Amino acid sequence: MNRIHSFSKALDRCSQYQEKEPGGWLWRSLIEQLEFLLALERGETVDRSLLARICIGAMAAKNVEDRDEALAMELYAIQEEADQMNEERH
Repeated sequence: MNRIHSFSKALDRCSQYQEKEPGGWLWRSLIEQLEFLLALERGETVDRSLLARICIGAMAAKNVEDRDEALAMELYAIQEEADQMNEERH
């Protein structure tokens, strides 16, 4: 699965949770991070400085895994992709 597809799929799932739990900081933060990763991968932004601040994996471990283990696994994989993207910039 390519990055854009993976990021988009997770974004859709997080957006579904956001609709069920409006106002929740967790889903809003995950959505913002996924939107940034998508924009970066699509070439819509070139500012890679925020890659080091991506904390999707930690958020998944603390807040998502108990609710949706499959989504948490996707988010862990995305964290690995974000880490790799950050290493690519150096």
